[in-house]
Order: sequence, then structure tokens, then C-alpha cells
Amino acid sequence: MGRQLRGGRIGRPGKQRSTTCPLVDERDRERATEWVREAITRGNYRFVDDDQHFPKKIWFRDDSGQYWFGSCMNTASGEYKGWPIEESERDEIFGRLD
Repeated sequence: MGRQLRGGRIGRPGKQRSTTCPLVDERDRERATEWVREAITRGNYRFVDDDQHFPKKIWFRDDSGQYWFGSCMNTASGEYKGWPIEESERDEIFGRLD
């Protein structure tokens, strides 16, 4: 669970700042949904013990080279929230890919 920061924002544990997802309109949400599907199809995920039908953590690299992290808010229905991350963060969470 994150800690509350100034202004009421919730920080990610171990991180100085939390990034807000810049995808805000319906077209962006449709694109993000495709990214989730593609990440799971490619095996870009990590299950944890209490996961149900969907993995808790996923990652995706878009056409521009930007990495995205997805966190499943409901592992029974597959509802994710996500934000851009650096490659080093992806490696820290999922292990380095060679």
C-alpha cells in the first residue's frame, strides 16, 4: 500500500514520485486495452499467489519504445491501471531480459 503524499496523492512504495497515466480519452483507453491483451499473450507478466484469472503485474513496450507497467486491480475480471515506466524499473520488477 502506498503512503499519502502532499496534496493527497498516493506514492508507490520505494519510489520518490508516482507517475500519472497520460492516457485519458476513449481512444487511449482502447489502445491500452490492446496493450494489456498483447502483454498477456506475449507472456509479459508476473503472477502472485493470490491472483485468480489475470496476472497482477504486466508490462508492455509501445512502438515508440516507452515501457508501460500494468497493475491488475481485480484479478477475477482483469481490470488494470497503468503508467509509463523506465526500462530499469521493468527489469527490477520482472527481471532483466536478454
